[in-house]
Amino acid sequence: AAAAAAAPTGRPRTMTEGDEPLTRDNVFNKFKRTLSRSFKRTGTLPASVAGPHSSASQGSGPIADQKPKPRSLRFSFSRNNTSSKEPEVLIAELQKVLSKLSIKHSTSVNEPFVLRCTDAEVDFEIEVCKLPRLSVNGVRQRRVGGSAVAYKEVCTKILAEMNM
Repeated sequence: AAAAAAAPTGRPRTMTEGDEPLTRDNVFNKFKRTLSRSFKRTGTLPASVAGPHSSASQGSGPIADQKPKPRSLRFSFSRNNTSSKEPEVLIAELQKVLSKLSIKHSTSVNEPFVLRCTDAEVDFEIEVCKLPRLSVNGVRQRRVGGSAVAYKEVCTKILAEMNM
């Protein structure tokens, strides 16, 4: 009977009789059971699992009450493309400038601080971001398609027209 309690390697067995060996599937199933119990108890998934933009976390709790924030990114910035203004003000200013320059632009509900723009020769994105470790917001441009020369000219015009 003592031999049955020992593992084949001679070491004593550390698991109890009903335990399953620790495998990826067993860990996943245990995690799934824990989430299921949490969901049944509270009606929502924990924010650490659901994430701030998940549909499971929408509609209740403190996350649903928060307004969206711009991403915090590292990118090359200068005095011309940074401002201490609020991100919502910068987006409104960008939309006004793009309309003035007759550049088609759109935004999505999921990404309220990203504008997708289309000009005659170039497609690009403009995003309002928070600069890490600084209390300023920046405007980041990214060319999606089209001529690099036209992209540079359009971005220069936009930044020149903006009241940063």
